Amino acid sequence: LKTNTANGTGTLTGLNPTANITVGTGNFLFSKTFSSGTVPVNTNVNLTFTITNNSGSNATQLSFTDNLPAGMTVVAPVSNGCGGLLNASVGATLISLTNGTLNNNLSCSIVITVKSSTPGVKDNIAVGGGDLTGKDAPATIVITQPVFSKAFSQNNTNVGVVLRLTFTIPNTTGNQINVGFTDPLPLGLQVAAIPNVSLVGCG
Repeated sequence: LKTNTANGTGTLTGLNPTANITVGTGNFLFSKTFSSGTVPVNTNVNLTFTITNNSGSNATQLSFTDNLPAGMTVVAPVSNGCGGLLNASVGATLISLTNGTLNNNLSCSIVITVKSSTPGVKDNIAVGGGDLTGKDAPATIVITQPVFSKAFSQNNTNVGVVLRLTFTIPNTTGNQINVGFTDPLPLGLQVAAIPNVSLVGCG
């Protein structure tokens, strides 16, 4: 909002008219964010695209394309508050919007659930088109590899003391997996006479 006052002189002394005008930024804001900065392999995470219209007029040609990083795919579209045609099919590696609409001085969001089958730092840029030309939206997420771990019930002990040894096998795939391992115990360490084996979540 711009307010301007003219100061009268001479016969206009004391007359100081004002006028207001609202000037838009002449721009759009386009961003994308992951709901978490770090997730394990094959774990669902929401990817949110946010568009703000500060152009001074209603927009009818909001468009963007987002080629997902290697190993990342769409799980399911969650919501589209930006209208237009959203392309985000299950298993796809490309997300796109064409002819989205957004009135002036408003914001809208699109939420897509994605996951990555490969670990690593995933840098990704959504490229704006139409009214969003030149407005690219970057985002980064770290995909970690689940870790197979083991731990004793105590870090220090004496000869002859019985301890529990726990193996933890993560599974973030959402499906049953086949796993196996061997553990050659160090010299002097052996399975107790009554091993008291328990399986929690493992078949």
